[in-house]
Amino acid sequence: MSRTRTTAGRKARRKNPTPPPDGPWRIPDVLWEHIKPLLPRPLGCHNPATEPRKVVNVIFFLLRTGCRWNALNATGLCSGSSAHRWFQVRTKAGVFKKLWKLSLTEYDELKGIDRANCGVKRGPLCEGRGAAIGLAVVERTHSWMSRSRRLLTRWEKKPENDLGFPHLACALITYRAAGLLR
Repeated sequence: MSRTRTTAGRKARRKNPTPPPDGPWRIPDVLWEHIKPLLPRPLGCHNPATEPRKVVNVIFFLLRTGCRWNALNATGLCSGSSAHRWFQVRTKAGVFKKLWKLSLTEYDELKGIDRANCGVKRGPLCEGRGAAIGLAVVERTHSWMSRSRRLLTRWEKKPENDLGFPHLACALITYRAAGLLR
């Protein structure tokens, strides 16, 4: 008899999953205002389109937690297939790459980008001034990137989808460094 109640309870929880509480994966209003103009028009299909901000919140949730697409079904946020479809549309449209470029432009306007050392990774054996500073910048950036758990394991099969999450993570890091996000 106890087994029947346990099974029934599990089935009820599956049908009515409770969404996770608000957390750092929710997109801030400031960032939403930057993303909204970059989004492509909704797909023309028979199903009503999922609210764009909700889908972007789900993508941020995936980036932050590292969960798989199918695991979204249990969260109550959005179906995994719908979120994956919208992620592919937005990645193909270059939304995340454009957001990263926009974040770099805004960072440059607010704080300025030191182009003297751009693209140079200096190791501990490098001679000259700034070797330790260059390495510290690289290590700090890797530390910030590892906060996005989705980047730690490559789940995506398509290379173009695999680039969407790092572009999004870089945009977040740049906006935080510019002081536009907390």
